[in-house]
Amino acid sequence: MFDQDNLIVDMLEAGARGYLVKNAHKTEILEAIHTVNQNLPYYCRSTTTRLARLIAQSKFNPHPGARAVDFSEKEQEIIKLICEEKTTKEIADILVMGSRNVEGYRVKIPEKMNVKSVAGIGLRKCNSF
Repeated sequence: MFDQDNLIVDMLEAGARGYLVKNAHKTEILEAIHTVNQNLPYYCRSTTTRLARLIAQSKFNPHPGARAVDFSEKEQEIIKLICEEKTTKEIADILVMGSRNVEGYRVKIPEKMNVKSVAGIGLRKCNSF
């Protein structure tokens, strides 16, 4: 392929398991074929350097779908308490708010995180608190 940053990012975000520049040597092509055939990623030498630079500049997200989410201070408090396995009533008592308000947050937070349940919150967030 061509050796341009935007093409590299587009191909990898589309799910490519490997990337070679157009003028790759035949030994590198064979190495790439064998590596990808073993379900391992392969990036040519020049692409590896570029990937490191792109990741450092945040132009390539190696974990698409794991976009950063901005949470309000209240949402962060509620997430922390969810991670501590507090019930809705316990959270409401601790934060001095109504149970219905807490329930609203318990619906809104998973939507913002693109997870299906409170268990998904735990998988994504609890280790960071």
